[in-house]
Amino acid sequence: MHPSLLALPSLLVAACSIEGHFYSPTVQVSPDGDDANDGHDLPVRTLRRGIDIATADTTVPAIAIAAGRYNAASGETFPYTVPANVTLSGPTSGGTILAGSGAEPGLIIGDGELRDLELEDFTVAVTSRGTARLENLRVRSSRTAVRGEAASRLTVTKLTLTGVADMCATGIGLHDDAALTASEISVRALGVALQIDGRATASISKADITGVSGVSPCRMHLFAVGTTGTFALDESIVDDGWSGINFSGAAPPTTATLTGTTLRNLMNSGLSGDTVKLTMTDSELSRTGSGGVDATGGTWILDRVTIKQNQGSGARFQNMAMSPMKLVMRDCTILDNRQDGVFLNEVVVADLGTAASPGNNTLQGNLGVGLNLSKCPPAEMISAVGNTWRPNVQNANGAGRYLMTASVSGPVMPSPPSNYTIATGCTLQR
Repeated sequence: MHPSLLALPSLLVAACSIEGHFYSPTVQVSPDGDDANDGHDLPVRTLRRGIDIATADTTVPAIAIAAGRYNAASGETFPYTVPANVTLSGPTSGGTILAGSGAEPGLIIGDGELRDLELEDFTVAVTSRGTARLENLRVRSSRTAVRGEAASRLTVTKLTLTGVADMCATGIGLHDDAALTASEISVRALGVALQIDGRATASISKADITGVSGVSPCRMHLFAVGTTGTFALDESIVDDGWSGINFSGAAPPTTATLTGTTLRNLMNSGLSGDTVKLTMTDSELSRTGSGGVDATGGTWILDRVTIKQNQGSGARFQNMAMSPMKLVMRDCTILDNRQDGVFLNEVVVADLGTAASPGNNTLQGNLGVGLNLSKCPPAEMISAVGNTWRPNVQNANGAGRYLMTASVSGPVMPSPPSNYTIATGCTLQR
């Protein structure tokens, strides 16, 4: 048996013996192969030749690439289009590296699968234009790692993306009406982990995102969300980098959900934007260089969210577009922020708790006031009933509670560390 066959992927278990010859329906590629071979009995040398064989024979189910480095020096001429319904894979132990020069795309896939591969130095490492599955891919130093176009449907598992600090690269870009379902994504040193626009949708779970830290030209949002579709991020950590998730540019707004997700140690804000209907649950925004939330429009529903130790306000809501803006907070902890706990300016509906549905929010330890009503829409009452405030301040009891519901009209001048400050024209029910 040819020595390179020992390193070929497990797809070769389907091989059989025909008239005493080793034969596999899978096309085999190996650095020790020869492009004069048929790719079945003996491996070819280049992926280029393997793809030619699979393209000409539609019965080929897969191309198995042995460990090695495949680049221009070994005879490769990227980009390549993966034949329809073909699985392109390396060994599960790794070591199959497809490398460009930094000036060309890598792989274009329609309906098919990529598995156990490493790609590096491409403009776009993988472009999806069909129903594609990516599993256990590693992409390094590429301008964009994965791009979903047109009506592509991407299912991604175990994707590791690594950038170069001064490149400001993008991990995944979704455009048109592409759809992504992804889990176990690891991102390091990318300017943008996900850019999503058009009508695209994304559902991501168990992501571990670390942006570019320190002094860097990559002053970008790790998640740039501007789709009229849906966006979901679950059980994930977003750590370091310039800014966390920004929602802007979508009309109608993005419908977004964040569950069990932590955004921390960002140089700017954790969440920002205006064109979103967001529900955030069981999550955390902490230790940012600005605010945990810095919103200028949209609908924001926060349930069991901890917002703590941010250099700005815990959550700042300013209706800059003067369009309907809504905030609902329940069971949230707003703690030890360097400015106000919650800052509100022209929020049309601000519900931090009512008599019928107490807020159960905690606003304590913030260097500014707990709740700052800077400016209110005419005839709107801001409700914040059933919360825990600083104890023994502004008539709160020793436990920081107001036992009787009351309406307080402005002006109530700021006097940190107060529980609240109320501008003229504003009324707070607490």
